[in-house]
Amino acid sequence: MSGLYRRKVSGRGGKPKLASTYTIEFRTASGKLCRLAGFKDKRASAELQGTVDALLACRASDARPDAELVRRVERLPFRVLDRLREWGVLDPRYSGALKPLSTHLDEWETSLRASDRTEHHISVSVGSARDVIDALGWTFWSDVDATAVENHLAKLRTEGRLLKNGTHRKLSARRSNAMLQAVRQFARWMVRENRAAVNPLLMLSPLNVETDRRKIRRAMTLDELRRLLVATEAGAESFGLSGAERGLVYRLAAESGLRASELRSLTRSSFDLDGRTVDIEAKHAKNRRRDTLPLRAETVERLRTHLKRKVGGAPAFNMPDSTKTAAMIRADLDAAGVALIDDAGRVLDFHALRNTCATLLRDANVPLTTAQAIMRHSTPMLTAKVYTTRFRETESAAVERLPSFDTVGESGSSGVG
Repeated sequence: MSGLYRRKVSGRGGKPKLASTYTIEFRTASGKLCRLAGFKDKRASAELQGTVDALLACRASDARPDAELVRRVERLPFRVLDRLREWGVLDPRYSGALKPLSTHLDEWETSLRASDRTEHHISVSVGSARDVIDALGWTFWSDVDATAVENHLAKLRTEGRLLKNGTHRKLSARRSNAMLQAVRQFARWMVRENRAAVNPLLMLSPLNVETDRRKIRRAMTLDELRRLLVATEAGAESFGLSGAERGLVYRLAAESGLRASELRSLTRSSFDLDGRTVDIEAKHAKNRRRDTLPLRAETVERLRTHLKRKVGGAPAFNMPDSTKTAAMIRADLDAAGVALIDDAGRVLDFHALRNTCATLLRDANVPLTTAQAIMRHSTPMLTAKVYTTRFRETESAAVERLPSFDTVGESGSSGVG
């Protein structure tokens, strides 16, 4: 049990007097005698004494501080927290909840880097979680509240967020889910690392993005793809690539399903032209797995011509950065006379070449599991549902291939039993 008193100190002329601040005296579980400077106010010092006693009781019983005790500790001055940590009054297993969230976020970012996540994933995840936490004004873990997150994201979807140009942009369901996923990922990490006892965001669920799709991407028809390649290959240099090189990039993307970032990572040594394959290193792949993809013979011959003057480690293509690939293909689509947006409002962009690959594989009657392997998807459903586009003319032709329902016979019957 601790004691609360004012120490005697030397005053003017050496006369003893009582100190202006109260002192809390206690012994730790190891028997160490500690004296903690309190406050000038006796009531505030008594509250601090109660907090110290509660922490000592937790240490003695090896119990985790409850939410109320954590909130009381969070309000303590840093000088007090430092002394309590130094003396072992604060259990190091649970004192993580007493660090500012900004510190936890920094350490989470360090943890993500150690797990070999991509720079893009780290930037988006930590940035999104930080945006939510800062917007809600949270400082400590005890501030984290599921309802506040839910309301904040709902407000961004309905009212939008203020942009630098003074306008408001409403959050899509997909972006809202990404922000929710980021802050939930941070919360799971807090619990997993024993920095927090429970995850208050566990009950939050993502939205159904199918009810709020702001941008629906489509695949190109075979005719559109051919027109794009012919026009591009005959075009002038643009975005640092000749027409022939841009055409080869589009051809490879539509054939292999490679993403723009993966194409940008390829070097001369990524290709085995004799074996007709291309390797994607794990650090550049979205699924963080090294893969080898097959190439068509006609594409290999074009690559052989394109790569003949490049050495092993040289970039295979002079790809523009990620902010310019969309503009590059838009210009080439326009030159080819291919509409960026179809009658159904579906759009074409660079990533649409990946959709085109999946759709062409389906139309070629490639087994779904084989298409899944080429697309490097986690499930066949993703390949079939998300990355393939239905074309009206293809469906009409399929219906025309059905057998005739009319039969000619002496009885005039349909022939159906």
